[in-house]
Amino acid sequence: DKVINKYIQKGVIDADEAKQLHQQLDLILAHPKIAPLFQQVEDVKNETSILLEDGSVFQPDRVVVNQQTVYVLDYKTGVKKNSHVEQLKNYIHIIKTIPAYQKYTFKGYLLYLSNNEIVEI
Repeated sequence: DKVINKYIQKGVIDADEAKQLHQQLDLILAHPKIAPLFQQVEDVKNETSILLEDGSVFQPDRVVVNQQTVYVLDYKTGVKKNSHVEQLKNYIHIIKTIPAYQKYTFKGYLLYLSNNEIVEI
């Protein structure tokens, strides 16, 4: 809901589109690989900014830590692009440099809301 409301506030989508997007999101969240990441987990960071030493800031949509695995999720409303995969790989690379997560396994998911597609990285 937070992400959808953010898109409404920015004028990216209207109320009707928000309703449709919410329905699509419900379908994706029912996926067996994704559903557990929205249930009981050890730690969740939603849209948390990561500041690098050079001053650049990155903000993955959702980072979930559960059972020695870090899951990085990025929501997309448009068409599939190679740059989305690169962006998610970059998020994972950045998080791997955080000392607290260096011994963790990493998985990434792109969630395409417009066609209910999930791409695992």
